[in-house]
Amino acid sequence: MLFRISSREDNWNRKATYHDLMQYIRELIFLFPDFIALEYIGTSADKRKIPLLTVARRNSQTKQIKNHFCFVSGVHGREAVNPLALLHMAYWYARYRKDWLSWNCLYIIPVLNPDGYVIATEGKSAISNILYQKRILLEKTEAAFWKWNARGIDINRNFPSVLWKKTETSGYPASEKETLALMGFLTHHSVQVFFDIHSRGNQIFYYRKTESDSYNVKQRLLAEEIRELTGYTMMEPDEEITDGDCGGNTVHYVAEHFKIPAFTLETIPEEETFPLPFSYQEDIFEKIVLIPMKLV
Repeated sequence: MLFRISSREDNWNRKATYHDLMQYIRELIFLFPDFIALEYIGTSADKRKIPLLTVARRNSQTKQIKNHFCFVSGVHGREAVNPLALLHMAYWYARYRKDWLSWNCLYIIPVLNPDGYVIATEGKSAISNILYQKRILLEKTEAAFWKWNARGIDINRNFPSVLWKKTETSGYPASEKETLALMGFLTHHSVQVFFDIHSRGNQIFYYRKTESDSYNVKQRLLAEEIRELTGYTMMEPDEEITDGDCGGNTVHYVAEHFKIPAFTLETIPEEETFPLPFSYQEDIFEKIVLIPMKLV
C-alpha cells in the first residue's frame, strides 16, 4: 500500500500528488467497503476526475441519516495541504466512529480543482491539453503559487451569487466544469451543513450579507462552536467581502440557493507563504476532524 493508512505518522509531512490522492481513495474503499463509497461528480477542464467520498454505514436506511455534512477542499490549487487531511478524516470516521456513521453522513470532495492541484504540486507541464499548457507556461506565476484551474479561472469566484462581479479571472458564473460539478452534487444530494476548506488565516468566515438575520444568527452560533473546537478566529461581518473581492464563492452560492449553513475555514496561519509546508496536514486534521460531531 502506498500510504500505509494505518500509520498516519509516516504520511503527514509528504506531498501527495493527484495520483497519490486517488490511490489513497482506492485504499480507503478496499479497507472500508461498508462505510466509504466513491463516485465522480464530474471532470476538470483537463479531464481529471473529481472524486466524491460518501462516508456512512452502507446499510443504513436513508430515513436513519439525520445529518449530512459536506467538506470540500482543493478549490484553489496552491492550497494543497487540505485534501490529504480530509482523506484522513474519512479514514478516521470509518475506523473509529462506525456507530456515529449509522446516523450521520460525511460527503468529502477532497480536490474540486484537480488541474490546479496538479499544477501546484507537479508543475505546469503536467497539464495535458496543449492549448491550456501553452497559456499556463506563459504566465509569470510560479507553479507552486497557482490557485486557478487549467483555464486560468478562479473556481472560488465562479459561482452564481448576488455579490458576483466580473474580473479577469472570474470567468462567467458557472462557466467552469469544476463549478458545475459541485453545483450538480448539491442539487442531487441532501446536505445540512457545508464547509469549504481553504488556507490561510486560521479563520472562520460565517456571515452572509445577502441572507436574513435569522440565518446569520444560526451561522454565528455554529461558528462559535467551531471556534471553540479549532481555535480559529471568527471574522467580523464587514470582512465577508474585502475591497477588490468579487464574490461568487462556494459559500455564497450554497447559502443563497440552499439556505443551509455554509462556512469557509482557513486552516493555515496567515504568516505562512506559498508553497505551504505539508507539515501542517496533521494540525489541520486534528482541528477539523471533530467538527461534525460537535455540531450534531
